[in-house]
Amino acid sequence: MITHADNRLGRNGAEEIKAHPFFEGFDWTTVRQCKAPYQPCVKNEISNENFDKFDEEDPFFQDAKKKKGERKIDMNFIGFTYKGDVQSEKNKLVAVLKDLDSITESQVEEKEEETKIQNVKVQNQGNMSHREHATSRNLSKEPS
Repeated sequence: MITHADNRLGRNGAEEIKAHPFFEGFDWTTVRQCKAPYQPCVKNEISNENFDKFDEEDPFFQDAKKKKGERKIDMNFIGFTYKGDVQSEKNKLVAVLKDLDSITESQVEEKEEETKIQNVKVQNQGNMSHREHATSRNLSKEPS
């Protein structure tokens, strides 16, 4: 699984992973009903008592003046990819698509009509003289 995406187990779907000999005899149909064999004690959402404590041998950045967001190249992981940014972009796209699914066709037509009217107003204002524009603004105000 730790290889280039084109060679990775599961590139053809989850069934490929399930069929691997490592999972032979594993009951995939009831996995969600099973209790996990190990359940760590977690005190709160930022709890870290289940991680090993160790002294950092080398700082991640040798030079503190490096640009923010710049990553150190770890020679142990050359050729491997991390696509966290892709996931956040995907989540945004999914949210937009869900919003679009909830919009009815009549709402789309109404919005298009509003945009056309707004564009005509902008064009008409561009064609007015300053005096005409000031007069039209004053006439459109409600009497107080």
